[in-house]
Amino acid sequence: MVIGSKHIIAFYMNEQNYSLTKISCFTGYIVQAVIVNLAPIFFIIFQNDYNVSYSALANLIFMMFLAQLIIDALSIKLSDIFSLRAITMTANIMAALGLIGLSVLPRVMDAYTGIMLSTLVSSIGAGFIEVIISPIIDAMPHSSSKASMSLLHSFYCWGQMLTVLVSSLVLMAIGNDAWSYIPLAWAVIPTINIFLFAFAPLPEMVTASERTPLKTLFGSRNFIILMLLMLCSGATELSVSQWASLFAEKGLGVSKTIGDLLGPCLFAVFMGTGRVIFGLCGNRLNYKKALSLCATGALICYFTMIFVPVPLIGLFGCAMTGFCVSLMWPGTLSLTSSLFPLGGMSIFSIAAICGDLGAAFGPWIAGQVSDAVQSSATFASISDSVGITIDQIGLRVGLLVCAVFPLAMIIAVNMIKHDDKTINKEKI
Repeated sequence: MVIGSKHIIAFYMNEQNYSLTKISCFTGYIVQAVIVNLAPIFFIIFQNDYNVSYSALANLIFMMFLAQLIIDALSIKLSDIFSLRAITMTANIMAALGLIGLSVLPRVMDAYTGIMLSTLVSSIGAGFIEVIISPIIDAMPHSSSKASMSLLHSFYCWGQMLTVLVSSLVLMAIGNDAWSYIPLAWAVIPTINIFLFAFAPLPEMVTASERTPLKTLFGSRNFIILMLLMLCSGATELSVSQWASLFAEKGLGVSKTIGDLLGPCLFAVFMGTGRVIFGLCGNRLNYKKALSLCATGALICYFTMIFVPVPLIGLFGCAMTGFCVSLMWPGTLSLTSSLFPLGGMSIFSIAAICGDLGAAFGPWIAGQVSDAVQSSATFASISDSVGITIDQIGLRVGLLVCAVFPLAMIIAVNMIKHDDKTINKEKI
């Protein structure tokens, strides 16, 4: 029997070591975590030094995820035009340039404009990272995709924890006036990852001709529900993580350093721990039931932060929200991939669009509502009567409005049916 070149290549792809690829992907999610979570650490500095309002900060978050959303939409076609290697390297180049820009641009131009431009550039990189790395992990041979997906997303959490912990401690050591050196230091990680992806072996992806058509996907009731779950996942997670530092300091009355460490940092630790646990469970987990339980837990945590007046309990509710949302994003991706096994890049791009829509609108809504409450005479009188600052009331009401997202997720996940024609034989 003659063994052709295709057989040799197929054998090599199945047997080769993907360790460098996994390291590159895991590092990529750390890069994304730096991009998403670094700027919120400086929110109070932006407010004090540049007179940036809550609404302007909310707009910054919204623009960050809007840029990622646009990249998500474009990636469906770009993945057919450019190679995986080109996209992954470009993603890290943009991430590095954006972080360098955050360090430099506010010094040489209007500060808020510089912050916006640098955030836009790094967010483009984050968008490519988000939409390309999950399908790379999903396409690797001989791997448990669900376990690998959850483990992959845990690196976002560890990246978030490191970003908050290291940045907060360095900021405390060097002072707020030297904050611009911190983004420059973080830019080293995506710079290194450019070279890692230059040499990492990359798996074969589902081609455009093999891919389930978009018309078929959007004609499926289950697919629509799953995309709604992605939207709610992004909103539930980011509404807390993006405002956790500010909420802890002004909403719960603790210091900035304590707020950073016990707010977003502890949130990330709990979220990462949850993803590692769910990753160890792998394919044994009933994802439909687990997602419903996670959404219920997140709703309880929201109410704890909003209504319990004891700061430590409020911070515990913030941290536990991290654990409850840990499965939402990777779990919904894994469930979607298993129900639509030939969806390829399309399902990851559309899922990323929906997740980023939620990630953009959730924190934005919280910020807009908070600003509106703080300018309300009615809430000002309530603040005087109950002895809670108007900042605290505003942030709590903003989060209360965003509690609609975990509530909607509880309802939506239980609407997934087993008789959809696109479902494979795996039991949910």
